[in-house]
Amino acid sequence: MDVVTITELKGYNHLQRGSWGYFYQINSNNLDKLKNIITPKYQTLSYYGFDKKFFENFLSDNLQGIDRIVPIGRSLEMNYIWDGFNFFDCLTRTIDVK
Repeated sequence: MDVVTITELKGYNHLQRGSWGYFYQINSNNLDKLKNIITPKYQTLSYYGFDKKFFENFLSDNLQGIDRIVPIGRSLEMNYIWDGFNFFDCLTRTIDVK
């Protein structure tokens, strides 16, 4: 596994895939630049050093991507909500009899 630190975000950064154990990271205390590059292909944002409350304002801008925001070390945890979908709702059927 290799971690590559990038110094600036550009419109093509999402094309740099983290294949074969590569992970790209940027160190910043301002996430506003992320809003310009996030697409629906983004799923998880891992963070360190931010308070959960900080992300309420970040998310209020109606981002087209990002289904989960989790602390570093928890990005691979499974839950019944994954990639913005509730597994129970997607994988079960309800028969409504009235």
